[in-house]
Amino acid sequence: MIALVAVVAVLAAQLVVTLVWLKRWKEVHHGYIGIALAVFGVIVGWQWLVMIGGIILADDAMQHLIQLRWPHSRASLLWGLYAITIAKWQWVERLNHWLDQEDA
Repeated sequence: MIALVAVVAVLAAQLVVTLVWLKRWKEVHHGYIGIALAVFGVIVGWQWLVMIGGIILADDAMQHLIQLRWPHSRASLLWGLYAITIAKWQWVERLNHWLDQEDA
């Protein structure tokens, strides 16, 4: 479990640094959900939840690392699944619009 937590910690740090560099750290990212799941998994001792959180985190971290070179890339398997499943649902579009609003 210690090695798994170390990997998740490195991925979390890489994600945060990349998002700060891209000036996108204030947006909602599935990597943040992955971090929360991994932390909760550590607290309750559920290694499987740490692994799921780590996978979600790794997907988002890799997507934004790639965006450093190709800014409009959507190199995320999870984003692709989201795009072909629930992205066009009206309530999801409204939520995304609300979340993507810039600070006034």
